[in-house]
Amino acid sequence: MIHSIMNLQLENKLALVPINFFCAAPEAQSVYLIGDFNDWNRTSHPMERQTDGF
Repeated sequence: MIHSIMNLQLENKLALVPINFFCAAPEAQSVYLIGDFNDWNRTSHPMERQTDGF
């Protein structure tokens, strides 16, 4: 029983949490999100312009 509780607590700590990223750059032709999560790849995560221009 204790193992099950500890395992559940570990799973909860490792759960992915969605993150919304906003970039106010209305003049930009393109914006990419880079970081250690994608090995600093400059083209793997392009952002999409929304209907309101952002």
